[in-house]
Amino acid sequence: MERNAAYRPPDERPAAAGPEPEYRPPPGYVEYWDWSRIRDDAGGVATGRLAPWLREVARMDARARLLLSCRKRLEGDETAANAMADLAVTGRASYGAFLRLHPTDTGLLDAVLGDIPGRDAGQARAAVKATLDRAYTVAWALRGAPRHRAELRPALGWIAVSGEDDPAHAPTNRPCTRDHMGELHLAASPRDPVAICRVAIKVPRTPASLPLPDLTARALPNDPTFMALLTTGRDAHYDDLALFIHGLGSRLEESDGYKQALIDRAAECGRRLAVLSLDMPGMGYSSRIDLDELVRKRVRGFHGFKLPDGRGSDFPLLGFYRDVLVKLSAHIARGIQYVMGGSLGGNMTLWLAEQPMFSASDGVRTLTSALRFASWSPGSIWESYERSRDLVEVGGGTHVDIGKNGAKKQSRERMNRAEDPEARKSFFEPMQRGEAILGLRILGAWGYPPTRSGLLEQAEFYGPDYRRVFWATAYEQVTFSHQEPLAPGGRLWPFATIDRPLLLAAGARDTGEHGVMDIYNEVVKVTDHVPDIPGERLLLLDTGHSISDERPAHLAYRVSRFFWHTRATGPRGTRPLDTYWSNARGDNFATCTRDGRDAAVQAGYRPVRTEGFVFGESRSGTVALKLFWHPARGDNFVTSTVKGEQDALAAGYAFVRVEGHVWSGWRPDTVALDLYWSADRADNFSTATQKGRQDALDAGYVFVRTEGYIHPAGLALKARSGAFAGVAEGGGVASAGHAAIGPLAKFEVVYGAGGAIALRTLAGRLLGIDDGPAGQVIADRLVAGTRELFQPVAAPGNRVCLRAANGRFVGVAGTGGLLVADRADIAAAEHFEFIGVSTDG
Repeated sequence: MERNAAYRPPDERPAAAGPEPEYRPPPGYVEYWDWSRIRDDAGGVATGRLAPWLREVARMDARARLLLSCRKRLEGDETAANAMADLAVTGRASYGAFLRLHPTDTGLLDAVLGDIPGRDAGQARAAVKATLDRAYTVAWALRGAPRHRAELRPALGWIAVSGEDDPAHAPTNRPCTRDHMGELHLAASPRDPVAICRVAIKVPRTPASLPLPDLTARALPNDPTFMALLTTGRDAHYDDLALFIHGLGSRLEESDGYKQALIDRAAECGRRLAVLSLDMPGMGYSSRIDLDELVRKRVRGFHGFKLPDGRGSDFPLLGFYRDVLVKLSAHIARGIQYVMGGSLGGNMTLWLAEQPMFSASDGVRTLTSALRFASWSPGSIWESYERSRDLVEVGGGTHVDIGKNGAKKQSRERMNRAEDPEARKSFFEPMQRGEAILGLRILGAWGYPPTRSGLLEQAEFYGPDYRRVFWATAYEQVTFSHQEPLAPGGRLWPFATIDRPLLLAAGARDTGEHGVMDIYNEVVKVTDHVPDIPGERLLLLDTGHSISDERPAHLAYRVSRFFWHTRATGPRGTRPLDTYWSNARGDNFATCTRDGRDAAVQAGYRPVRTEGFVFGESRSGTVALKLFWHPARGDNFVTSTVKGEQDALAAGYAFVRVEGHVWSGWRPDTVALDLYWSADRADNFSTATQKGRQDALDAGYVFVRTEGYIHPAGLALKARSGAFAGVAEGGGVASAGHAAIGPLAKFEVVYGAGGAIALRTLAGRLLGIDDGPAGQVIADRLVAGTRELFQPVAAPGNRVCLRAANGRFVGVAGTGGLLVADRADIAAAEHFEFIGVSTDG
């Protein structure tokens, strides 16, 4: 992993958005807040609970609610009548019943006249119309297409909802996404509950919504565009799909500004990106989870981390979340290419990048279509809080930490607490007054001080199942750890099993209180301990926990660079050798160290390309790649040969540092690092790419010698006919026409055991090879057969080929030579040549 030093990102002005609308309820309808007192004392605590007389209505069936609304309207109480009509459509169960009932004016009028004998038919008809107008308008305002929601919601004012009795299925008195939205039914296995998840998709250009229908025709809400965007309409609107996972107690609307900024950055890179967000199961406006039932069906050992070494541990909720997210990708044409999120979302991003753990899925357990991951402020990056205890003599932990042990015990007690009359108040009180554990003040699950938005949101979410799942998720997050031996087999840290590129970010202010919820220092610790994970680390000064809200533009910039501008990842233990250019000095500068990159940027150099990958530490067969500097010439010069070092010292160059280590002789999957010289510019230039060599010759440079051999920044196999069999580049992707995979399929390089190479499509299919047993590698290729064994074969002339176990050659790559490959899907005995593909295309 490229472990960048901490830096201060640019200041960002908050988006110029107006204040959120606050739909205040009528007096006596809700236990509402006095916003001037929410921080003062227990007397200022409120819970947002619906009044008892309205909660009684919320427990009735849909028909009874509508009848009661009509009765109140006939009595002249329009406010109460509207609230009762609302309750017919705002809860998940009531909305389902309303859809099945599909009430009409005629049917409800008959019921009203039968329920209230002697009423004037004209007055009853007017009451029925007003009640159904309200119910259908609210339904369309909550579940219609973006245009419908935007047109209808503002005029409705406060809408009655009682999540405690019938959980809401869409934002009711909170802002709703402006994107196309719908629901997906996801089941990881037959024994798991079906998670009905609210899902939204943000696309570069929002498709037009159908006009709002005549609500007096009593049409039910419908947004057909949502499913079309996930299936048949994908190609028309976007190419790549990123999954955004929200934090604990949040919802899919989280960090909307960041998502739009990322889509805009993607467009600048020529990519049509869409962002898929969901309310996690049991959270937001997705269906609730029966925690006891889930634990009963999933837990086979101890719920949480089991001392002393994690054996027998189980994490049913986190495992269930992971399985549901994998299942979600299966519902989408071509799946999900990128995964990202912060806090709980950052935690689940790591879960999806790691080897499958605690899964009960009866199908695919890995998000095979995902290419890259971006996690910030991830939960569970710390050691398990199960290791903490209060006193040296008391408890089963391994060391004393009152704060961490208190957080663990408190979340466990709260998740096991049955609902009682005081449960709701005990949920909201710490939001408003902060948490205290044995005298230590900690921030609590939501942060402190409270916000109006946070309180209103939790009031709309709250219910017995929500509360218990909230605290169970908190408990599993503090007891699970990405740095405990919990990976399959019980030997590795889960973090150490990551084999796809990961961007991991943390804010320097995200250190919690008294060491509780310290994420920043744990990110540093974990990445320093496991440095060979492919990817990049970001440490942001003057930044806290919510990076995507605090610094949305900068995070979008860094994530877009990582997703689409970074080079393909080299073998473990290598780092990219980057070329920078200074027009003022006429100097090409190759570096693979943080000090080198910082010096280049400070001196006004601009990045040009990634030449390839060199080792950070010395290993057998490598030699040091040394940097020399000549101030009078303004020339940086890297060399790994005795002759190069002698020439540098003789010409007055000064040694600066060792940049890395390169192979002294050719090996499979390496290319030559060639030195060129320009007398006019007094510039030494080292390159390992075809583009770099051509640039050197075009600028009048002359070849001097080969300094060593490095792992390539990009590979391509091209038939003499001109058709690509597959490509990979430093930028991560390139176009290829290959009939067996699909026209213009995208590929990236994958490194296997023993220096082997594979080309993997962005859809997840391998064109070449991947890790396998005993030095061999496995390919899943339709044209070659499922799980056919391959091994790397060295050939003379700096060439590499992939040979099947049956002796058939799959393809070749070299530095200019030719080799025969028996590829039935292209042509028998067709010739291939090596093509270098640089980061700048």
